[in-house]
Amino acid sequence: MKMKHILSFCMLVGAAGSASADWTYHLPETGLMPGAASVTVWSDMSERHGKASSLGMQQYDLSIPLSDPRRTQFGPWAFNASLDMEITALHASGSLQLRKDELYNFNLPLTLIRKLENGRRLALTLMPSVSTDFSSGWNGVALAGAADYQLYTSDTLTYSVGVIVMPQRLYYGVAPFFSVEWKPTHDWTVKLKGYRLEAMHAFTPRFSAGPVLMGAGNSWAVQTERGNQLFTVRSLVAGVTGEYDFSAPGQRKRIIKATIGSILTTTAELNRMDSGKHTTEAHHYHPGLYVSVGVDCRF
Repeated sequence: MKMKHILSFCMLVGAAGSASADWTYHLPETGLMPGAASVTVWSDMSERHGKASSLGMQQYDLSIPLSDPRRTQFGPWAFNASLDMEITALHASGSLQLRKDELYNFNLPLTLIRKLENGRRLALTLMPSVSTDFSSGWNGVALAGAADYQLYTSDTLTYSVGVIVMPQRLYYGVAPFFSVEWKPTHDWTVKLKGYRLEAMHAFTPRFSAGPVLMGAGNSWAVQTERGNQLFTVRSLVAGVTGEYDFSAPGQRKRIIKATIGSILTTTAELNRMDSGKHTTEAHHYHPGLYVSVGVDCRF
């Protein structure tokens, strides 16, 4: 699988468009419903190879919980759902020209969760989504399915494997994935989840921070001079992330999250509407600045 498709797949594994930086399958903590809002900025980046063009973006994300897993249990299964919305404002100049500079993502992940013996867990997700500029008809509608099996959990290590199916976006239509959470010491936690690798140090019971390496971006069905096409932006970001829990004891969880880093590389592509297998236009950009600030709430 080509590197661009690996990065694209990793972003989709995270349930593309989630409001929080952690996109995976909306598996709630016991008795808690997650919601989130965030703002993310890509600074203007000039195109490589001496081309007189640039690209910058702002993304506004909101995730709204739709179910209470404490009240949606039937037998050994629990049900969880959320509505994830994202608005992307593009600032493109030069050779990259789209008819509209506002792009939209709407995702509705529906997840069945079953707890198994020895702390294991099975999650089955169905996620209808719309990623569009609202001028490309039904081309922005997609459907993804995923199975996530938590193989092992302990006080220091948790890992899971799974598979995601999304014929409209993935290069081969289906791909495996895995996630790991490891606590080598009491103060450090290392997570590999979807497109994101981070190592967090707990400086206080409320504040944690550490280095992060992650993929960022998304795909949208857009209308161009060539007709309907799939527009994809992929970035690789290295930086520092942190979170602070400012909730009062006994109240709902409220956490401020922030990430700042360098955009190491960015690619913007226009592809035919066939899972991105035929690129018609590609742009590669110099490094830039990445800043994301958001709030996570647990109800």
